Amino acid sequence: MSTWRTVPPSRDPARGTAAYKAAMKEVAKRAMATGEPCWFAQYGRCNFDGAPFDWGPSRGPLSFTTHHVERCMDGGDAIPNSDKLVPSHRSCNSSDGLRAQNARRAAERRGEPYDPDEQAVIEALSDGLPRPGMPVQNTSRDW
Repeated sequence: MSTWRTVPPSRDPARGTAAYKAAMKEVAKRAMATGEPCWFAQYGRCNFDGAPFDWGPSRGPLSFTTHHVERCMDGGDAIPNSDKLVPSHRSCNSSDGLRAQNARRAAERRGEPYDPDEQAVIEALSDGLPRPGMPVQNTSRDW
């Protein structure tokens, strides 16, 4: 067997460390004990309307994961204290990351600096809808 095809390194090596796993387990224990729902439910961004987590070994959309309140892509610590991690569904956390990445790319295309705090305020106030005076971006093309 050829060895030229190796498994690529993890994009975030901090996630495999004991400190990260301990922080994640602490958040999981807190969520199990208190019944804490998906963090995105309080903002109307939960893809499952606050449905309970799938605590099994699966990596499905309802499975438990932790969300970094201060996103790593915005300069947050990859291994924060457990008070800066919140429970979320895997699907909700992935959707949030995609929205943030798209907002960053859109700002770059417009030649504007990306301000994650400003973006969060706009989304919270408008529920993700454009406010009057804001340009509307087409998300699909007419073919």
